[in-house]
Amino acid sequence: MIIQGRSIGKGGRTAQMQPELRWSDDHLAACLACAVTGAGLALADSGAQLYDIPVGVVVDMTKFERSSGRLCAAVLPQLQQIAMLYGGDVQVKNPEAFRQALSQAIQTASLMAATIKQCIQAQLENRM
Repeated sequence: MIIQGRSIGKGGRTAQMQPELRWSDDHLAACLACAVTGAGLALADSGAQLYDIPVGVVVDMTKFERSSGRLCAAVLPQLQQIAMLYGGDVQVKNPEAFRQALSQAIQTASLMAATIKQCIQAQLENRM
């Protein structure tokens, strides 16, 4: 979140600073990834039948050649599918870099999914 000051006042009066809050795309992508994972966990906890638990990941596109921004992906790790992409300020100039980013998102989500499944199994064992 970026906080900027904004002066408020009329004429020659003393201006007061009032903070103005706005989200940067970096923060928005991270929050969206957390929301996707949290929603997937809530669905799994509710007992809803799912093909796979969605995992949200953020890929830093600056690690790829001539790209910038951050890409948020909702991944279905067991199915090796991407269910959603968000890239507000992402600039990709090389299609191969985009493919690499998507591949990295799937790999990262697979690692996270293993940990998530262990947590869910432990929770189920504690309930019994």
